[in-house]
Amino acid sequence: MVEVLDTVTYQLYERRLDACLEARDRCKEDTWGWTFWQNCFTILLRKMNKDLHGCSVNGSARQSPKL
Repeated sequence: MVEVLDTVTYQLYERRLDACLEARDRCKEDTWGWTFWQNCFTILLRKMNKDLHGCSVNGSARQSPKL
């Protein structure tokens, strides 16, 4: 069964990712704050990609290529 990642969940990921980048940009590069928010962004992006993998967005099924 293919799960549907609903629009609300997808938009929540987008808002969280945007918030991470905004917080990161308030810090000077190469400081602990900049690194922390960059790492948060990366982890959240990977989680979103993992949740999207094999799921459909807005009802359009995505299939993995068969090897």
